[in-house]
Amino acid sequence: MRLRDQCCQAEDCDAPAAWTEAHHLKPWSQGGRTDLANMVLLCANDHRRIHDPDFTYQRLPDGRIRFTRAARTS
Repeated sequence: MRLRDQCCQAEDCDAPAAWTEAHHLKPWSQGGRTDLANMVLLCANDHRRIHDPDFTYQRLPDGRIRFTRAARTS
């Protein structure tokens, strides 16, 4: 993953791979595989953000992750 990603895969972050953590896009507990297609490197801040219900994310064609603040319902 470090060779492929080289840095945090959040669209607005360039933290080096040495500062990142592996993240399963589809959790293994839900049948996600531990393979390159299902994994990305994220820095600690973005790894927390991907698990934060206040944000949604999409994987862009280049593999990066775009975060969007989730819509609030009242």
